[in-house]
Formats: sequence, C-alpha cells, structure tokens
Amino acid sequence: MLAFARDWNGETVIAAANAGEKTQTLFLDGVLAAEDLMTGGVFSVPEGGALRVPLPPVSGRLLRPRGGA
Repeated sequence: MLAFARDWNGETVIAAANAGEKTQTLFLDGVLAAEDLMTGGVFSVPEGGALRVPLPPVSGRLLRPRGGA
C-alpha cells in the first residue's frame, strides 16, 4: 500500500493505493472522519477507536479529512 497527503490552499487530500491481492487498511491518526472523493462515501471513527479506511485489492481512494483531534 502507498499513501501520501498533499496540502493546497488550506485543504488536505490523501491519496492511497493498494496494488496487492488482499484488502489493506489505512489508519489515519488524529482524523475524525474522511470523505471519499471518488464515491462520496464517508468514513467515521467508531466510538473509542481510530479511523480505518479499507482499500480493496488493486484499488485506490482519494480522501478529504474532516475534523481532527
């Protein structure tokens, strides 16, 4: 899995890619939620947990973090 963030004009976008054959999980510390810019879906932190974003095999996501700790 490869992931990186870019900041521009006060906004952050995270790009993540999984070139493998198994689902991987991206953990984002200090982020309360993230919007998937490709699907419009939102990933949220479960109570008492950390933000986890699944990446299916041979896929990618563009995420916009929402809120922080």
